[in-house]
Amino acid sequence: ANNMPYHEDGDYYLCPNDQKLEWYRQFTKTHKGGHESIIHEYKCKKCDRCPIKSKCTAAQYRKIAISENANRLRAKATYYLKTKEGKKRSKMRGHDIETVFGHLKKNLKFDSFRLRGKKNANTEMLLFTISYNLMKVLKSGFLLRGEQLIGLLCAFLSLGEIWVEKIYSSFLNCLYSYDLKMKSN
Repeated sequence: ANNMPYHEDGDYYLCPNDQKLEWYRQFTKTHKGGHESIIHEYKCKKCDRCPIKSKCTAAQYRKIAISENANRLRAKATYYLKTKEGKKRSKMRGHDIETVFGHLKKNLKFDSFRLRGKKNANTEMLLFTISYNLMKVLKSGFLLRGEQLIGLLCAFLSLGEIWVEKIYSSFLNCLYSYDLKMKSN
């Protein structure tokens, strides 16, 4: 729908061949995370003799699905990125944030949260940031005793989040093996 202008007065989109995609239906979509979106679907009724149909759609008629909430959030983000503060933060993002996310996604194979809900996702992200920072400390040559590293993580685990120990047992095993390695040196 990016290359199709919306005409609010008639509630339709205009395709590249100047044909109207009119409101067709509304439905609720439930996403993987459990939240719901209200989707408005627009459909063109004059695709059968369109000269550019093959470039536009393989279906009988072109349809587009629009989420008002997604559009609102996109407009808000676009506005912010055009402000002085937004431009400044956008420049910093490449170095400060993308490096960490790239490492999490590629090296640690973290492509989605395993747990649902804001609290659980925040806790899971906290564990990844702890592990990322611990790896930075270890790579820098700064030697901490393994017991100190394990103590840091166990202090976090004692917050009552039992599931963390089960999901991240491989991370704990890594810390234990680091501890054994340090004791043998």
